[in-house]
Amino acid sequence: MSDQPIRIAVFGKTGAGKTSFIKRATGADLEVGDGAASATKNIQQVEVSPNKVGGHTVFLIDTPGFNDTDLEEPTLFLNLAKWLANSHYNGERLNGAIFLQGINEVRVLKGEEDGVKLFETIVGEQNFPHVIVATTMWDQVEKEFGVRNEENRAKLWHNLRAGDAKFVRFYNTENSAIEIVRGCLGFSETKFLLQKELIENKGKVRKTTAAEFLYNSLGTKIEDIRVQVKISGGNRKLRQTIKKLNVQINFGAAAWKAVAAAATTVGVARVWVWDMQ
Repeated sequence: MSDQPIRIAVFGKTGAGKTSFIKRATGADLEVGDGAASATKNIQQVEVSPNKVGGHTVFLIDTPGFNDTDLEEPTLFLNLAKWLANSHYNGERLNGAIFLQGINEVRVLKGEEDGVKLFETIVGEQNFPHVIVATTMWDQVEKEFGVRNEENRAKLWHNLRAGDAKFVRFYNTENSAIEIVRGCLGFSETKFLLQKELIENKGKVRKTTAAEFLYNSLGTKIEDIRVQVKISGGNRKLRQTIKKLNVQINFGAAAWKAVAAAATTVGVARVWVWDMQ
Protein backbone atom coordinates (compact mmCIF):
# COMPACT_ATOMS: atom_id res chain seq x y z
CA MET A 1 0.00 0.00 0.00
CA SER A 2 1.37 3.40 -1.00
CA ASP A 3 1.36 6.34 1.41
CA GLN A 4 0.96 8.77 -1.50
CA PRO A 5 -2.55 10.28 -1.64
CA ILE A 6 -4.61 9.51 -4.73
CA ARG A 7 -6.48 12.53 -6.10
CA ILE A 8 -9.26 12.09 -8.62
CA ALA A 9 -11.04 15.04 -10.22
CA VAL A 10 -14.75 14.50 -10.78
CA PHE A 11 -16.20 16.20 -13.87
CA GLY A 12 -19.59 16.42 -15.53
CA LYS A 13 -22.11 19.00 -16.62
CA THR A 14 -24.57 20.51 -14.18
CA GLY A 15 -27.13 17.87 -13.26
CA ALA A 16 -24.98 14.88 -14.22
CA GLY A 17 -24.77 13.70 -10.61
CA LYS A 18 -21.26 14.73 -9.51
CA THR A 19 -22.27 15.82 -6.02
CA SER A 20 -24.48 12.75 -5.54
CA PHE A 21 -21.61 10.49 -6.59
CA ILE A 22 -19.16 12.11 -4.16
CA LYS A 23 -21.76 12.01 -1.40
CA ARG A 24 -22.26 8.27 -1.94
CA ALA A 25 -18.52 7.59 -2.07
CA THR A 26 -17.52 9.67 0.93
CA GLY A 27 -20.61 10.07 3.08
CA ALA A 28 -19.97 13.83 3.11
CA ASP A 29 -23.01 16.02 3.66
CA LEU A 30 -22.91 17.85 0.35
CA GLU A 31 -25.73 19.90 -1.10
CA VAL A 32 -27.24 18.22 -4.15
CA GLY A 33 -28.48 20.41 -7.01
CA ASP A 34 -31.90 20.04 -8.60
CA GLY A 35 -30.57 19.41 -12.10
CA ALA A 36 -31.15 22.97 -13.25
CA ALA A 37 -28.62 24.67 -11.00
CA SER A 38 -25.28 23.45 -9.74
CA ALA A 39 -24.84 22.88 -6.00
CA THR A 40 -21.06 23.10 -6.41
CA LYS A 41 -19.83 26.69 -6.48
CA ASN A 42 -16.25 26.11 -5.36
CA ILE A 43 -13.77 23.35 -6.07
CA GLN A 44 -13.43 21.17 -2.99
CA GLN A 45 -11.61 17.99 -1.99
CA VAL A 46 -13.42 15.29 -0.03
CA GLU A 47 -11.68 12.21 1.39
CA VAL A 48 -12.99 8.68 0.92
CA SER A 49 -12.85 6.59 4.10
CA PRO A 50 -9.58 4.58 3.85
CA ASN A 51 -11.26 1.40 5.15
CA LYS A 52 -13.46 1.39 2.04
CA VAL A 53 -10.54 1.57 -0.40
CA GLY A 54 -7.98 -0.84 1.02
CA GLY A 55 -6.40 1.66 3.40
CA HIS A 56 -5.49 4.10 0.64
CA THR A 57 -5.81 7.87 1.06
CA VAL A 58 -8.14 8.96 -1.73
CA PHE A 59 -9.47 12.45 -2.34
CA LEU A 60 -12.29 13.23 -4.78
CA ILE A 61 -12.22 16.75 -6.21
CA ASP A 62 -15.72 18.12 -6.79
CA THR A 63 -15.50 20.53 -9.73
CA PRO A 64 -18.28 22.96 -10.73
CA GLY A 65 -20.43 21.84 -13.64
CA PHE A 66 -20.33 23.81 -16.85
CA ASN A 67 -23.63 25.04 -18.31
CA ASP A 68 -24.21 26.44 -14.81
CA THR A 69 -27.28 28.67 -14.44
CA ASP A 70 -25.75 31.03 -11.88
CA LEU A 71 -22.06 31.33 -12.78
CA GLU A 72 -20.58 32.27 -16.13
CA GLU A 73 -18.65 29.57 -17.99
CA PRO A 74 -15.46 31.68 -18.37
CA THR A 75 -15.44 32.23 -14.61
CA LEU A 76 -15.90 28.54 -13.91
CA PHE A 77 -13.12 27.65 -16.30
CA LEU A 78 -10.78 30.28 -14.87
CA ASN A 79 -11.40 28.95 -11.35
CA LEU A 80 -10.63 25.43 -12.52
CA ALA A 81 -7.44 26.54 -14.29
CA LYS A 82 -6.29 28.39 -11.19
CA TRP A 83 -7.00 25.39 -8.99
CA LEU A 84 -5.17 22.98 -11.29
CA ALA A 85 -2.12 25.27 -11.48
CA ASN A 86 -2.02 25.88 -7.73
CA SER A 87 -2.52 22.24 -6.81
CA HIS A 88 0.34 21.21 -9.09
CA TYR A 89 2.76 23.78 -7.71
CA ASN A 90 1.73 22.96 -4.15
CA GLY A 91 2.74 19.35 -4.79
CA GLU A 92 -0.82 17.99 -4.84
CA ARG A 93 -0.58 15.77 -7.90
CA LEU A 94 -3.62 14.36 -9.67
CA ASN A 95 -3.95 10.69 -10.59
CA GLY A 96 -6.90 10.84 -12.95
CA ALA A 97 -10.49 11.84 -13.53
CA ILE A 98 -14.01 10.50 -13.32
CA PHE A 99 -16.40 11.94 -15.91
CA LEU A 100 -20.09 11.54 -15.09
CA GLN A 101 -22.60 11.49 -17.95
CA GLY A 102 -26.36 11.16 -17.62
CA ILE A 103 -28.20 8.71 -19.90
CA ASN A 104 -31.70 10.02 -19.24
CA GLU A 105 -31.82 11.96 -22.53
CA VAL A 106 -32.35 10.27 -25.89
CA ARG A 107 -30.78 12.93 -28.09
CA VAL A 108 -27.19 14.11 -27.81
CA LEU A 109 -27.57 17.87 -27.56
CA LYS A 110 -24.88 20.41 -28.48
CA GLY A 111 -24.26 21.27 -24.83
CA GLU A 112 -23.55 17.64 -23.99
CA GLU A 113 -21.22 17.30 -26.96
CA ASP A 114 -19.35 20.47 -26.00
CA GLY A 115 -19.04 19.23 -22.42
CA VAL A 116 -17.28 16.05 -23.51
CA LYS A 117 -14.97 17.94 -25.88
CA LEU A 118 -14.08 20.48 -23.19
CA PHE A 119 -13.31 17.65 -20.77
CA GLU A 120 -11.04 16.02 -23.36
CA THR A 121 -9.10 19.26 -23.86
CA ILE A 122 -8.69 19.74 -20.10
CA VAL A 123 -7.43 16.21 -19.41
CA GLY A 124 -5.58 15.53 -22.66
CA GLU A 125 -5.53 12.44 -24.86
CA GLN A 126 -2.39 11.10 -23.19
CA ASN A 127 -4.38 10.85 -19.93
CA PHE A 128 -7.41 8.99 -21.28
CA PRO A 129 -6.14 5.74 -19.66
CA HIS A 130 -6.47 7.66 -16.36
CA VAL A 131 -10.16 8.39 -17.04
CA ILE A 132 -13.29 6.56 -15.94
CA VAL A 133 -16.52 7.56 -17.68
CA ALA A 134 -19.46 6.68 -15.44
CA THR A 135 -22.97 6.88 -16.83
CA THR A 136 -25.60 8.06 -14.34
CA MET A 137 -29.37 8.29 -13.79
CA TRP A 138 -29.84 4.51 -13.95
CA ASP A 139 -32.15 4.74 -10.94
CA GLN A 140 -34.41 7.08 -12.94
CA VAL A 141 -34.85 5.17 -16.22
CA GLU A 142 -35.73 1.70 -17.44
CA LYS A 143 -32.63 -0.38 -18.22
CA GLU A 144 -33.47 -0.82 -21.92
CA PHE A 145 -33.99 2.93 -22.28
CA GLY A 146 -30.63 3.64 -20.63
CA VAL A 147 -28.78 1.05 -22.71
CA ARG A 148 -30.22 2.54 -25.90
CA ASN A 149 -29.12 6.01 -24.82
CA GLU A 150 -25.61 4.69 -24.13
CA GLU A 151 -25.54 3.31 -27.67
CA ASN A 152 -26.66 6.71 -29.00
CA ARG A 153 -23.49 8.17 -27.50
CA ALA A 154 -21.04 5.82 -29.20
CA LYS A 155 -19.81 8.57 -31.52
CA LEU A 156 -19.65 11.08 -28.66
CA TRP A 157 -17.36 8.78 -26.65
CA HIS A 158 -15.28 7.52 -29.56
CA ASN A 159 -12.08 9.38 -28.66
CA LEU A 160 -12.25 8.37 -25.01
CA ARG A 161 -12.85 4.70 -25.87
CA ALA A 162 -10.05 4.73 -28.44
CA GLY A 163 -7.78 6.24 -25.79
CA ASP A 164 -8.44 3.38 -23.33
CA ALA A 165 -10.74 5.21 -20.93
CA LYS A 166 -12.82 2.85 -18.80
CA PHE A 167 -16.63 2.90 -19.05
CA VAL A 168 -18.82 1.93 -16.09
CA ARG A 169 -22.30 2.59 -14.69
CA PHE A 170 -23.11 4.45 -11.48
CA TYR A 171 -26.32 3.20 -9.85
CA ASN A 172 -26.53 5.95 -7.23
CA THR A 173 -25.54 3.63 -4.36
CA GLU A 174 -22.60 3.61 -1.99
CA ASN A 175 -21.34 0.25 -3.29
CA SER A 176 -21.48 1.43 -6.88
CA ALA A 177 -19.60 4.64 -6.06
CA ILE A 178 -16.90 2.81 -4.08
CA GLU A 179 -16.36 0.28 -6.89
CA ILE A 180 -15.77 3.15 -9.31
CA VAL A 181 -13.30 4.80 -6.92
CA ARG A 182 -11.47 1.48 -6.49
CA GLY A 183 -11.04 1.43 -10.25
CA CYS A 184 -8.82 4.51 -9.86
CA LEU A 185 -6.43 3.03 -7.30
CA GLY A 186 -3.98 1.87 -9.95
CA PHE A 187 -3.69 5.30 -11.56
CA SER A 188 -0.20 6.79 -11.22
CA GLU A 189 0.39 10.53 -10.80
CA THR A 190 -0.04 12.57 -13.94
CA LYS A 191 -0.42 16.09 -15.34
CA PHE A 192 -3.57 17.09 -17.17
CA LEU A 193 -3.03 18.76 -20.54
CA LEU A 194 -4.36 22.03 -19.14
CA GLN A 195 -1.75 21.93 -16.35
CA LYS A 196 1.03 21.12 -18.80
CA GLU A 197 0.05 23.96 -21.14
CA LEU A 198 -0.21 26.46 -18.28
CA ILE A 199 3.36 25.59 -17.29
CA GLU A 200 4.63 25.84 -20.87
CA ASN A 201 2.75 29.11 -21.52
CA LYS A 202 3.76 30.67 -18.20
CA GLY A 203 0.17 30.74 -17.00
CA LYS A 204 -1.46 32.31 -20.07
CA VAL A 205 -4.85 30.63 -19.98
CA ARG A 206 -5.93 31.92 -23.38
CA LYS A 207 -3.14 29.93 -25.04
CA THR A 208 -4.41 26.60 -23.73
CA THR A 209 -6.35 24.16 -25.89
CA ALA A 210 -9.27 24.08 -23.45
CA ALA A 211 -9.60 27.88 -23.28
CA GLU A 212 -9.49 28.13 -27.07
CA PHE A 213 -12.28 25.57 -27.37
CA LEU A 214 -14.42 27.25 -24.71
CA TYR A 215 -13.96 30.71 -26.19
CA ASN A 216 -14.86 29.51 -29.69
CA SER A 217 -17.86 27.52 -28.47
CA LEU A 218 -19.30 30.59 -26.73
CA GLY A 219 -18.87 32.58 -29.94
CA THR A 220 -20.65 29.83 -31.87
CA LYS A 221 -23.57 29.93 -29.43
CA ILE A 222 -24.00 33.65 -30.08
CA GLU A 223 -23.96 33.20 -33.85
CA ASP A 224 -26.50 30.35 -33.66
CA ILE A 225 -28.89 32.45 -31.59
CA ARG A 226 -28.47 35.43 -33.92
CA VAL A 227 -29.65 33.23 -36.78
CA GLN A 228 -32.65 32.16 -34.69
CA VAL A 229 -33.46 35.81 -33.98
CA LYS A 230 -33.37 36.63 -37.69
CA ILE A 231 -35.63 33.70 -38.53
CA SER A 232 -38.06 34.44 -35.71
CA GLY A 233 -38.33 38.12 -36.58
CA GLY A 234 -36.53 39.39 -33.51
CA ASN A 235 -37.90 37.35 -30.61
CA ARG A 236 -37.29 39.40 -27.45
CA LYS A 237 -36.29 36.39 -25.34
CA LEU A 238 -33.64 35.35 -27.88
CA ARG A 239 -32.24 38.89 -28.00
CA GLN A 240 -31.90 38.81 -24.22
CA THR A 241 -30.01 35.51 -24.52
CA ILE A 242 -27.60 37.06 -27.05
CA LYS A 243 -26.99 39.94 -24.67
CA LYS A 244 -26.25 37.53 -21.83
CA LEU A 245 -23.81 35.48 -23.93
CA ASN A 246 -22.04 38.64 -25.10
CA VAL A 247 -21.63 39.61 -21.46
CA GLN A 248 -20.07 36.20 -20.82
CA ILE A 249 -17.56 36.70 -23.64
CA ASN A 250 -16.63 40.19 -22.46
CA PHE A 251 -16.46 39.14 -18.83
CA GLY A 252 -14.28 36.17 -19.72
CA ALA A 253 -11.90 38.38 -21.69
CA ALA A 254 -11.58 40.78 -18.78
CA ALA A 255 -11.14 37.99 -16.25
CA TRP A 256 -8.43 36.24 -18.25
CA LYS A 257 -6.45 39.48 -18.49
CA ALA A 258 -6.22 39.79 -14.71
CA VAL A 259 -3.45 38.56 -12.46
CA ALA A 260 -5.39 35.68 -10.96
CA ALA A 261 -3.07 33.64 -8.75
CA ALA A 262 0.24 33.48 -6.93
CA ALA A 263 1.51 29.90 -6.58
CA THR A 264 4.60 28.82 -4.64
CA THR A 265 6.75 25.77 -5.25
CA VAL A 266 10.12 24.77 -3.84
CA GLY A 267 10.37 28.14 -2.14
CA VAL A 268 10.15 30.07 -5.41
CA ALA A 269 7.21 32.45 -5.76
CA ARG A 270 5.55 32.39 -9.18
CA VAL A 271 2.95 34.92 -10.27
CA TRP A 272 0.89 33.71 -13.19
CA VAL A 273 -0.80 36.19 -15.51
CA TRP A 274 -4.05 34.79 -16.91
CA ASP A 275 -4.60 36.84 -20.01
CA MET A 276 -6.25 36.67 -23.39
CA GLN A 277 -3.16 37.55 -25.41
